[in-house]
Amino acid sequence: MRVNSSFMLSLLVVVLVFMQCIFIVTPRERSMLSYLGDLKQDNGNVMVYSPGLYFKLPVIERVIKVDFRLQSFDVPSTRVLTADQKSVNVDYYVKWRVTDPAIFYKTTGASFSVANNMVKSKTIDALRAEFGVRELSEIISGDERLLMVENMQERASDSTKSLGIEVLDVRLKRVDYPQEVTLSVYERMRSSRDREAKKYRATGLAQSERIKSEADKDFVVIVADAKKQAAERIAKGNEAAAEIYVNAYSRAPGFYEFYIRMMGYLDSIGEEDVFVLDPDQTEFFKNMANID
Repeated sequence: MRVNSSFMLSLLVVVLVFMQCIFIVTPRERSMLSYLGDLKQDNGNVMVYSPGLYFKLPVIERVIKVDFRLQSFDVPSTRVLTADQKSVNVDYYVKWRVTDPAIFYKTTGASFSVANNMVKSKTIDALRAEFGVRELSEIISGDERLLMVENMQERASDSTKSLGIEVLDVRLKRVDYPQEVTLSVYERMRSSRDREAKKYRATGLAQSERIKSEADKDFVVIVADAKKQAAERIAKGNEAAAEIYVNAYSRAPGFYEFYIRMMGYLDSIGEEDVFVLDPDQTEFFKNMANID
């Protein structure tokens, strides 16, 4: 029983020692070995282990793992000045990855929180450099904005090479005025729109008055022309009627005189009028006495 216990204990020690002698590097990372506080080298170059199974000396060699995946972080709001001295808030994000694990370890201690802060500082410098040579209108425009983003990415990537880091992308999410400036900007925009609205209203009223004046003038001309034509036609009609009357009178004077009297009766007596007259004593009705 004691033999079995000793054997199991020895086997456990062997397994533990063996586990201390191996390390595994996954595809998402790269590893280095720290030998008594210094990075293990080969012919003057730091040894970087790619994915696989490796052996090391227990205790005196320590494994340092560095994540090789793409990293990213957002910067919610950074105030920068443009070339025309406009203060704006910029929201952006950065994507980066480790390219040299040895330099990355020496500059950041393989700490990604430290690396994020350092990349952020480098990116802000690049951002301010690009904004500082452009006016706000140029930054907002599409073509110039794309060029500016490319320059920012190149500047940031160049400045982070000394950290063993490559900046792969820098993107602007939003460019906006600070809160204290936004209200005044909106007020100026509102005043400008009010001025334009008043201008359009004044122009509309002037055009309305002009159209009304032209319409009134056309109305007077049309009515006067219509009255003139009506008067001419009435005069022609009266002339034609007088000629007809003359021809009728010359052909049948008695009938014409009778017709005239009949028309006088029609015009002088209404539907509700009542007359009590003596036909024999009234010249107006003398023809009535001869009617059988």
